[in-house]
Amino acid sequence: MAYTLGKRNHFAYNRSAGYHRRQRVLVSRIYDHVHANIGQFFYLIGARVEREEKHIWRLIRHGFKAVVKRVYSWISRFLAALISTLLGVLGDLVNPFIKLFSSIRGLFSILKEMRGLPFRMIRERVRAFFRYGWERNKYTVERFFSYVLPVLCCLLCVYTVKTVLSLNYAIRVSYNGQQVGYVTDEAVYDSAVDIIDSRLVDVGEEKWTPKASLTMAVVSPSELSTQDVLANRLLSASGTEIMEATGLYVGGQFYGATTAGDLLQEDLDEVIEPYIEFASTLGDDVEVKFSRDVTLVPGVYPASSVVSYDDLDSLVNSTEPQDLYYNAKRGESLSTIASQNGITVDQLVSLNSEQLLKETLEDDTKLLVAQEESVITVKTTRTVVRTERIAYKSVITRDSRFSAGYFWYSSYGEDGERTITTEIVYENGAEVSRSVISDEVTKEPVNREIIIGTSGAGGGSGIGTGSFTWPTGPGGGISRGFGNGHGGMDIWNSYNTPIYAADNGVVIVSQDTTVGYGRYVIIDHQNGIATLYGHMNQRLVEVGEVVSKGQLIGLMGSTGNSTGSHLHFEVRIGGGYSGRVDPAPWLY
Repeated sequence: MAYTLGKRNHFAYNRSAGYHRRQRVLVSRIYDHVHANIGQFFYLIGARVEREEKHIWRLIRHGFKAVVKRVYSWISRFLAALISTLLGVLGDLVNPFIKLFSSIRGLFSILKEMRGLPFRMIRERVRAFFRYGWERNKYTVERFFSYVLPVLCCLLCVYTVKTVLSLNYAIRVSYNGQQVGYVTDEAVYDSAVDIIDSRLVDVGEEKWTPKASLTMAVVSPSELSTQDVLANRLLSASGTEIMEATGLYVGGQFYGATTAGDLLQEDLDEVIEPYIEFASTLGDDVEVKFSRDVTLVPGVYPASSVVSYDDLDSLVNSTEPQDLYYNAKRGESLSTIASQNGITVDQLVSLNSEQLLKETLEDDTKLLVAQEESVITVKTTRTVVRTERIAYKSVITRDSRFSAGYFWYSSYGEDGERTITTEIVYENGAEVSRSVISDEVTKEPVNREIIIGTSGAGGGSGIGTGSFTWPTGPGGGISRGFGNGHGGMDIWNSYNTPIYAADNGVVIVSQDTTVGYGRYVIIDHQNGIATLYGHMNQRLVEVGEVVSKGQLIGLMGSTGNSTGSHLHFEVRIGGGYSGRVDPAPWLY
């Protein structure tokens, strides 16, 4: 039985092997058949695609050639027409000259042939020659001028416009038939008349009446006159008795002219010199000038305006107060008058409120600009910039998370700064005003914030022993010590290494940041010492918790400004950032 079972099993095995061999052969044949048919199928598709592709490219080439041929035909016809037109125009322009030279040669030939014949016959022959030539060629001449004349007209128009625009037009000023000068516009002439009026003093109600005539003229820019030069020439041409002198103007008002202009300038320098020395004792940012604009104007003045040097000298050096007036001109603004006289518009309006309400500014409107003042005073302006301290404020926060009797400075406070700019004005050396022109806070103060505990916050007292335990797990080492800008000790180790409290205390800071310490914890040991644990991967305590020495408070990481897994450990005396000390003596 055993033998027969073994034979049957062997037969079954052989049968199974043959069956599987036939299956492999069948699969192989099916694969070869499918592979051959699929290959032929893709070959036919590829051949069809290639044929269609060639057909499409053939159509594109034919289309492109047709377009290029059509465009070339258009361009050729256009260029042919253009060349033909240009040649025609060129022929119309050149033919008259060619025919002219040909006619001259023909005329000389005729004269040569008729040499020795009577003059009458020669004259008739030449006349017939010109008549025949004109009849044959007048069309050519007409076409020539049809091109030339429009071009000549355009050139003539451009030249005319350019010439007219380049001319410098001005107003010729004549007085009693005598040419005085040229000005750009009538406003310069009016200003010259105002200058002459200002020079006429002590003449009662008499005013200088202009009798000049104004006409247009074309002149060069070098012939134009300024208002001052024109005023001098008008005075000379008017026949008024005039003199070369220097006029004194104070606040825009004319006080007289003198022939001793140099001496008057020395007087003004002597008046202001002591105050320049006074200003040098006040500092750097000091300005010294006359309170009202004081100017000396040399020129030609009517003899009636010229006073003795002593009169002007007394005026310059006079200290006797008096009311000062200003003769306003038509259209002059109040701001201009106030600026010239060293006062504000509000002060000018206050001094002349009734008059300004009754009438508008006309010529010679007399305005009061100063009461009981010297004609000439010296104004010294000093600008003082000082920095003041802005004291910080103390803010107290009561927090029930902390034990009663506990307090902590979350911010120690920092004074701010402000910059104050003050303008001090002196007149003749005496201070008359002091005003703040700017007040800018350059640094905001930081409040001192004090947190005071109001209740229990956990088991134990949280009071440190004064001795520290190693703040992290075994292994690793110190990668950076204290000093050279580094306020703590870096202890390296692998991620999630345990971090322990170095001593008993209360957690006063437990927060996450993306810069600086990253995730960090600060423990106040309530004995004047605090410790900081930075760059944690995870914090395991919160603010207000009382911790014991060696208690797990977090896991090591590399958060914030860190380049690898480590613990940044700090010891702070007094609890503040400025109290950081070397942790090494506390750990060894």
